[in-house]
Amino acid sequence: MVEIALEVSLKTSIPGFPEASKTISVSTSTGSAILEAGRLVIPSPSRLRVRYVNTGSGDYALVAGGVLRLGDREIPVPCMIAVSKPCFRIQVIIPGVDEDVEVPPGSYDILLVLNWGEASGRGVHKLSVELDVKPGSTE
Repeated sequence: MVEIALEVSLKTSIPGFPEASKTISVSTSTGSAILEAGRLVIPSPSRLRVRYVNTGSGDYALVAGGVLRLGDREIPVPCMIAVSKPCFRIQVIIPGVDEDVEVPPGSYDILLVLNWGEASGRGVHKLSVELDVKPGSTE
């Protein structure tokens, strides 16, 4: 039996962007969910990096990764969650995760797509995601 309450929140370092949150009921060993976070306005050329923190309680296993969609750009975020099971990722630098990625000024719809596998047990897991946006370029 799988009973995991997956509490996901997403915020940015840009003032005025509201935090988006959703509680996902993980009741199957594999699955997916989408968090629609709203529209982000970036006023000038910027650098962006996805950061995340995990906490949890209970007796459960959960492995999850996902994709952050910033308008038509996709940033893969593998191994966001790895509780009681290993998560393996290809050892390459991922722009937007391992290093800053340049983002031109504009208005972007933000979506976080989570895909999980190997879920088992019962518990509560909290995933806090932050889009760290800084003005300027990476050059």
